[in-house]
Amino acid sequence: MVAKRNRTPSKYVGYGLYLYFIVLSYRNTSKALSRFVTKSHVAVWNWIQKQRPKRITRKRKQTTEFIINETMIKIGFN
Repeated sequence: MVAKRNRTPSKYVGYGLYLYFIVLSYRNTSKALSRFVTKSHVAVWNWIQKQRPKRITRKRKQTTEFIINETMIKIGFN
């Protein structure tokens, strides 16, 4: 009998990515997610590495944007 993997729901992975990209560390992101699901900072790091975000920079350094799976996340203040 093969055991089925207990995968993290995609809404929690997306929320973890959002928290990381608003300038939280891997450990603080995992602590914030602990309200919903218990994951280590290494799991959050693996999510980031799997998505491979591409950084888009402009002339103004205040606004930074990331593209993850055809979804653009804007971070910063305008």
